[in-house]
Amino acid sequence: MFYWDNYAWFSRKKYLVVFFLIASPVFAGDVEAVNARSDGEGCYGYLTEMVRSSDFPFRYTTKDKINLLIDDDNGERILAQLQYKTSGEGVVGWVKYYVQDQALFNASADLEEPVRLNYDRGFAELYAKCISRLQGGQE
Repeated sequence: MFYWDNYAWFSRKKYLVVFFLIASPVFAGDVEAVNARSDGEGCYGYLTEMVRSSDFPFRYTTKDKINLLIDDDNGERILAQLQYKTSGEGVVGWVKYYVQDQALFNASADLEEPVRLNYDRGFAELYAKCISRLQGGQE
């Protein structure tokens, strides 16, 4: 049996949920919320922003359209392919990131002797904090 009072309660709740979904990004003035994915989706968003801020020689596209495909992450070193959306194969290159040293390298030309990249160190700190939070929650 349907009661009107229950429907009115549900209707108000529905509008509150919509408000929070719309308002959350507006009130989240935090750098972490704006520049990268949330902890629930992992910490790779910080790594993406790190690469975008670097002096990697981007070709074929702009930095803001670059995304990472993580090939290997053993906790100490991350190997990632730089890609962009296109109708064909949009591969720009490869990067290596050493977590402990916070060292980012262009590994496109030679995987044995990659070229060290300069980047915004703030993203390395945010990545490290994110990883620490995730590991802290798993212990």
